[in-house]
Amino acid sequence: MRPEAAATVYRTVGTDWANKLIGQIIYQDLKDVVAKWDAVEDALKRMEAGLSEQYKNYVRAMIEWDLMLLRNGYYDKLRKNRVL
Repeated sequence: MRPEAAATVYRTVGTDWANKLIGQIIYQDLKDVVAKWDAVEDALKRMEAGLSEQYKNYVRAMIEWDLMLLRNGYYDKLRKNRVL
């Protein structure tokens, strides 16, 4: 709590201000974070809906290629040889 607000909070909320306010503040912060997640998820869905099938297939193929390299130890060999 800001020192300049202490007297006002104590006078308006009372001595139990921490129990009364902190839970509400945490709840509001949690709602704000969840809303941001929802907004990001919605934006990703809108973006994905606008991508062409050709581009989606390209990205999918690139991910599958990198996974294959990862599973076969390609990146480990590069790190060992200090290429990465």
